[in-house]
Amino acid sequence: MGQMEEASTTLTKDLYFKKRTKELYDAVLKKDWETMKKRISKEKDVSKYLQPISMHQDNIIHLAVHSKKVEPLQQILDIVDNDEQRYSVTSSVNAYGNTVLHEAAICRNYQAVKLLVKKNKELIDMKNNSGETPLFRAAAYGNTKIVKYLISQPGQRVLSFEHKVQLKGIHRSKNDGASILRAAIEGKQFGTALELLELDEELTGLDDKNGSSLYMLAQIPSVFKSRRQMGIWKRLFYHCLPVVSGYDDSIDKIKEDEDPDIESGLQQNLPAGSEQEKKVENGKSGRVYKGWSVARRLWKEKREYELAPKLARILIRNDKSFNQNCMQFMNEDRLPDEKKEKKEPGNPLFAAIRTGNVELVKFILKEHPQAHEQINHKKQNILHVAAMHREKEIFDLVKSKEVPMVRLARQTDINGNTVLHSVADTLHYKGGGARSGPAYQLLEELKWFKDVEKIIPSYYTMLPNNNNMTAREVFEAKHKIQHEEAQQWLKDTSEKCSVVAVLVSGVVFAAAFTVPGGTNDKNGRPILINSPFFLFFTISDIISLSCSLTAVVMFLGILTSSFDLENFLDTIPRKLTLGFVLLFMSVATTMLAFASTILLVIRLDERRRWTTTLICCASFFPVGVFALTHFPLFATFIKPWKYFFEHFSNWMARPRDRNLVARFLRFPQSKDKVDT
Repeated sequence: MGQMEEASTTLTKDLYFKKRTKELYDAVLKKDWETMKKRISKEKDVSKYLQPISMHQDNIIHLAVHSKKVEPLQQILDIVDNDEQRYSVTSSVNAYGNTVLHEAAICRNYQAVKLLVKKNKELIDMKNNSGETPLFRAAAYGNTKIVKYLISQPGQRVLSFEHKVQLKGIHRSKNDGASILRAAIEGKQFGTALELLELDEELTGLDDKNGSSLYMLAQIPSVFKSRRQMGIWKRLFYHCLPVVSGYDDSIDKIKEDEDPDIESGLQQNLPAGSEQEKKVENGKSGRVYKGWSVARRLWKEKREYELAPKLARILIRNDKSFNQNCMQFMNEDRLPDEKKEKKEPGNPLFAAIRTGNVELVKFILKEHPQAHEQINHKKQNILHVAAMHREKEIFDLVKSKEVPMVRLARQTDINGNTVLHSVADTLHYKGGGARSGPAYQLLEELKWFKDVEKIIPSYYTMLPNNNNMTAREVFEAKHKIQHEEAQQWLKDTSEKCSVVAVLVSGVVFAAAFTVPGGTNDKNGRPILINSPFFLFFTISDIISLSCSLTAVVMFLGILTSSFDLENFLDTIPRKLTLGFVLLFMSVATTMLAFASTILLVIRLDERRRWTTTLICCASFFPVGVFALTHFPLFATFIKPWKYFFEHFSNWMARPRDRNLVARFLRFPQSKDKVDT
């Protein structure tokens, strides 16, 4: 009987625990903190607060701080009547090793952080399973205000060997070596990162196996203006938004006045013997647009554009890896091949080039001019990397520096590849515009090859690599599939456009013999020949017929032309571009002819103005749709002609060619001497 009663009692306790756990967790899901407070107030046994109620081993105290309020946590701590129990409650951890202070720092419960620190100051130095303190987690989540408060506590800053104030070592990095500054940058919390640098400038020197903080920033090009494109209206609205002062990354999430404890703590709790004075931000901030998601998103982007360059300049100025890398590779050239480093270091410059972070590349080269000559573990210089990643703006930036270009243009990597070989590398090719088509993508690749070829000494254009292949041979081999796709795309496009052009020409040809309004039976002249709309109809019909037939000729010329690789650079794209333009003009003038015909037939007067408006709108609707859907292609269409005119102008600039043209056109010969 005793065993049965004991089993029954255990079962009752289990049912009670499950019911209690369900009620508490359900209140958390519904954010019903009042119910949680009432349920907590009934519990007098402190040990029940430590029982996990979630899959991640969170107890009531962990979940109470997620209310963003201090009352649930305050009520629990008020029940605990001695320091030993209070320590056990506040020091309890979940499955990740997070204490209550970790959770409060993550969910931005500033008042709960203050209460916990007041009750148990040892929580500040406690680490979770990843080796992160609550200060580390607060920095990673951009809770700047909590970061400043925790740092302001006594003993959280010490003197370095150089007698500089810095964070206590336990806060500076976690188990894998990642620094607190890198964690803030990785989370795009640039305000918090700047705040940390003001409090501890030595953080810029911390590095780990994954690279420095600057290396991490180099891999986030979206936070720099050079990589973001905006429309006209969006750009106008962007400039009208206010810029928020201060470094508080949580100002759009929580809005509280700056706490005086932070100010006094940062100024008074400095290490003994320190004569440094730290500047503390006053927390002033501009207005945050709430309720309008677009405005808030743009405001956040503008804030990133303001803070990221400022952070980049500080990191670059204090980064010593550029000089170290230069010395490293100078020494490596003297070492045997088997002793050279095989693993690529986290180089911020090459990371910025790979991601197209133009603004950061400019900052680095301006602060460290010798970085122009840096090479990576494959002995590739910045021209190699910019060429293989198709970063034209960065390539042109380096090309403008004549002195280093003499050496950079002649360097080869460990595989014997020149800069021109790197252009043929399709491993990092992202493809052209989504709407440009394979033919225009191949055109871009060929043009890029020609542009790079201009800066390479003529001897190096025919230099084979370790596989005994020249740059041209590598380009043809790597782009073989793209060449085949471009050929097929051109054939399909030309055939379909030819059919459309023939249909348009048939329609306008038939319209020319079906005169609007009919003809005079006596002399065969059109009855409405004196109307201005008749002349407009005739001109539109003639232009439409001419354009459609010429477009057919262009498309047929493409189908019968040779699809050699060189033809994709000038001949074929020009024919295709001209064919598209003529086809568009034929469709547009056909609609104009149709509108003028309708106006002639119904003979509008003053009482039918609304009919005129309706007819004009209906007539231009197909043309407008056609123009809007194909407008993005026009920028691509212009490129082959720009390339043609550039070469034509260069050809005409030479005296011999200019005199030949003048002689052919029977113009007076130029007085310039002809080259022999």
